Amino acid sequence: MKLTYFEEPTNCSTDADCHVIHAFSVCALIDEPKLLPLPVNNSTLSHVVTALTSICRCDEAWTKEEGRCWYYVTLGVLCDRERSRCDTPNSECRPDGDNTGQSRCQCIVGHVRISPGETEACVNIITTAQNATCRPCETNDGVCYSVTGVEKAGCVCPTSRSGPDCSYIHVNVSCDVNTFTMRICYDPHEGVNFTAGSLLYAFGKGRDLACTGWTVSDPDDGLCQAGHVRLDLPLDSTKRDRCGTKRLMADPTTLKYETRLVVQRRSVAGADDIVFKTFCSFRTHADISFRGVGVVGLAGNDRGEHKNPRMTLTALTQIGEEIPQGVALRLGDGLRFRIQLLDDGTYTAARVEACTASSSASMPDWRAVSVPLVIRSCPAAGQDVITLTNQWRPSLGQGNVLRTGIVRMFSLGTGHAVFIHCTVKLCLTGSERDCDQVHTYGPSLSPL
Repeated sequence: MKLTYFEEPTNCSTDADCHVIHAFSVCALIDEPKLLPLPVNNSTLSHVVTALTSICRCDEAWTKEEGRCWYYVTLGVLCDRERSRCDTPNSECRPDGDNTGQSRCQCIVGHVRISPGETEACVNIITTAQNATCRPCETNDGVCYSVTGVEKAGCVCPTSRSGPDCSYIHVNVSCDVNTFTMRICYDPHEGVNFTAGSLLYAFGKGRDLACTGWTVSDPDDGLCQAGHVRLDLPLDSTKRDRCGTKRLMADPTTLKYETRLVVQRRSVAGADDIVFKTFCSFRTHADISFRGVGVVGLAGNDRGEHKNPRMTLTALTQIGEEIPQGVALRLGDGLRFRIQLLDDGTYTAARVEACTASSSASMPDWRAVSVPLVIRSCPAAGQDVITLTNQWRPSLGQGNVLRTGIVRMFSLGTGHAVFIHCTVKLCLTGSERDCDQVHTYGPSLSPL
C-alpha cells in the first residue's frame, strides 16, 4: 500500500491524534532513518540507522495535497468541496440543480460529458455559429462538441435519440384526447433487447404490470411497429397516480401531464439504464395575464381521491405590482417573489423548503448554470440573493401566501433569463402547524 504523509510528519500514538489535523487520516507505523554519532579514532562520524516510529498519513483511498487529505471522485458522483476533488479535467464539484442541496462532479460550464470507450471526459461545446456542421446535431436536440477547439468531433444525444447527429428517434409519444391517454412507443436499439430481459416501465413501478410496456406483435393504429414496445398511461385524475403521472401547469394557458420512464437494459436494474420524461400538453385558454407554476401535491382525503392544489408563483416589482410577461429587469432592480395557495378547502398552508436559481426553464438540466438559494427552508450558504433579512415568510400572517423581501435582480452569467424553481411543502386543513416557518437566527424580521 502506498502511504501518503503530511508535509510535516507528525508523531502520533492513535488515529485520534491525527484526526485533530484531518478527519480522514490515520496513525501509521513506518521505518524512519536517523543519524546517530559513532566515535572512530577520537573523531565522530554519522551512522545511519532505522527506527520504527508512528506518524500521521492520509487514510487509504485519500490523497495528500496542499498539506491535507482529499478524496478524488469521478463524474456524476456525489462530492463535497471541503473534502473531495473531481479527477476529470475540466470538471468541478457543483450543486446538482435539483433542490436536494447535494453536489456532484460535473463538467464546467461550456463543456459536455462524453464516454469514449471505458473512459469519460469533459470536452468543449461548440455551436453552429462556430461550426456550420453542428446544425443537424442542434436541430435534433443534441450538443455538438470538439476535442481540439472548433473542429466537430461528435454530438451528444438526449436519451430519446441516438445515431449520427442524433437523427434516430427511440421514443414516439401520442396524446389521445378521445381516450385521454398518453401512448408511448419505444423502438429497440443497440444495448436494448426486449426479448432478452429489457423492460420499459414508469419510474418506480417496475413490478406493476399496468405501468409496464408490452411488445407489439400486430400493430393496429400506426403508432408502433411489430417488435416495438408500447405503454399506455391514463391521464384521468382517477387513474394517472397509479403510474406516477403528474399534472402540471406549464403556464396559465397550458395543461401538461408528465411522467418519468425507465428503459431497463437487463433483467436487473443497472447504472446504465435509460431514464427520460415524456409528456402530453393541452391548451386551456387563449389569453394570459401572468405566468404561474403548478405544484403536484398529495391526496386530500382517505378515499384516495387526488386533489391538485392551485398555486401561483409570481414576480412583483418593489412596490408590489406584477411584472408583465416579457418585461426584462435591470441588474440591481428590486423585486419580490410571491407564492399563493388558493384556498380550496383541502390545502390551507404552505412552506418553501428549497429554491434554485437556474439558467434553464426545466430542472435538473446538466447544461444549466444553477445556484441553490434555499435549502431545508433556510437561506443557502455561498449566495446573497435570499438572506435572513429577505427570506420567504407568510404575508401578514397568512399561511397560504408566502412572499420574499426585496431581492436584487441578478445574473447567472449565461443566457438572458433567470428561472426560479422551488419545492413547496403543502399542509392540509387542520394541519397548518406542520407548515410553520423554520426558525433562523439573524436580524429581527417584521411581517411582510
